[in-house]
This record gives sequence, C-alpha cells and structure tokens, in this order.
Amino acid sequence: MRRYTHLIVFPVILLFLSFSMPGMAGESDLQVFQVQQRLQALGYDPGSPDGIWGERTRKALSAYQQAHGLAATGEINPETLLKLRVIEDPSKPQVVVQLGHMTVKSVTLSSDGRFALSGGSDHALKLWDVATARIIRTFQGHSDSVNAAAFSPDGRYIVSGSSDNTLKLWDLTTGREIRTIQVPSKDT
Repeated sequence: MRRYTHLIVFPVILLFLSFSMPGMAGESDLQVFQVQQRLQALGYDPGSPDGIWGERTRKALSAYQQAHGLAATGEINPETLLKLRVIEDPSKPQVVVQLGHMTVKSVTLSSDGRFALSGGSDHALKLWDVATARIIRTFQGHSDSVNAAAFSPDGRYIVSGSSDNTLKLWDLTTGREIRTIQVPSKDT
C-alpha cells in the first residue's frame, strides 16, 4: 500500500532569545527588511524595503516609536520588534504550523541561527524565520527537487542544487535569481 504524504509541516518551536542589531548604515539585513516592510504597511516612509539600514529607515522607525509610546531612539530593539509584530512575544510559547514543502529534501541554518533554508520536492526553496517559524520568502526557478542549499559566508546570497542538474545563486534580500549553472549529468 502506497502512502501519500499530502502535507509535510516544517515545525519549529523556539523562543526568540537574542536580537541582532543592525550594524553600520548601508548594511543589508533581513530583520531590517522586515522592519521596513512593516513600517511601510503602517504608513511610515522607510524608503523602498531593501534591507539596508539608513537614515530614512531610522527616521521612519523613530517616528513610529514616538507615535506608539516607545523610546524614540530610531534603533531596532526587542520592544519595537514586538510592537511592530516583526516577532512574537517570547514570553508566550507558541506553536506555529506553516505549510512547507510536500517533502523536505534539505535544511540548513544561517551562521547566526536566525534563519533556516529548506529545499523540497516542490522544486522550491523556502527561507524561514526561526524565531517565528514563518516563511519569509519562497524562491522558485528549479524544475525538479531541490536537494541542497547553503548560505554564503556573508549571508547575502544562497545557492541551491537541484535534481534538474542546475545550481542557482540567489540574492537573499530581494529573492532574485542571479545566476544558473548547468551541471552535466553522469550520462553526458
């Protein structure tokens, strides 16, 4: 008897215990990108969400903080992340169920442990926020199962390997496919 798995759930149950502060202006960071998206959705003007911490984002964040009774530092901090709903309250354990891949073929963690990258039989890569167990982005472009994935050492890119005999390089912040390398099969 064949058993069909209709849903494979990528379960992650973690409490968010540490926070990463954006570094110098111009640094690209997924948390900055998420803050920019939320600020923009709430009517503030951080500029185009690009994951780059700059003066415009700082001013928009400071205006949000002031309007919501927070210390208007213009800096990302745990209290502001909670208020923006970029993260959930770590004092309240949560189980979050996200529909992931039909079958997970590979999983890797970012060097700071904040993000997971999974590849699956659905020909896609999914970037997960480990703290919230939510999918941040889905990368699509392969024509067969994604069997391997890795973050670049600087965390700006990911590379994926697929049964379609390709390697793909992706920009982590934008989700854009940068390059495809055709890998010869054993048969050729």
